[in-house]
Amino acid sequence: MPVQDTPVQDTPVQDTPAERAAGPAVERWRCPAVLRVKSLVLAAVGAAAAALFFPVWFGVPVAVLLGAWGLGMAAAGGAVTVDPGAGTLVLRVGLIVRRIRLTDVTAVLVDQAKVTIGRRDAGEVSLYAWRKSPLDALLRVPAAAGDIGHAVARAV
Repeated sequence: MPVQDTPVQDTPVQDTPAERAAGPAVERWRCPAVLRVKSLVLAAVGAAAAALFFPVWFGVPVAVLLGAWGLGMAAAGGAVTVDPGAGTLVLRVGLIVRRIRLTDVTAVLVDQAKVTIGRRDAGEVSLYAWRKSPLDALLRVPAAAGDIGHAVARAV
């Protein structure tokens, strides 16, 4: 007797109460480790150059700021978090953190490695998403700007 495939009826899948309570998934992008090392090396070179070639009254503050930026990028790195459930978008670059409510986002523009987010009352915020130079391409850093822009636009 030949076996016949019976057509499967398309029945909608019901979400469980736990899945409904969880809400939309949080999306997160983190800076690759190779860029953390690159930031630390560039900050060290910049701080050394500032200390050697600038006058003391200007070189010391520049060296301290570059050192703080390099250590912050090495320790915390850069990250973008889109949380539709909480209605927030968090942009972090080293020690600097910017929280944006998704209800305030009016436009999202992606231009190669740059993501620009227009806000209703406070202007716009731009972020370079990790692949902005030929050296980054050589280091095989992923291009994440398009993914970040689409996720923000989807969450809004």
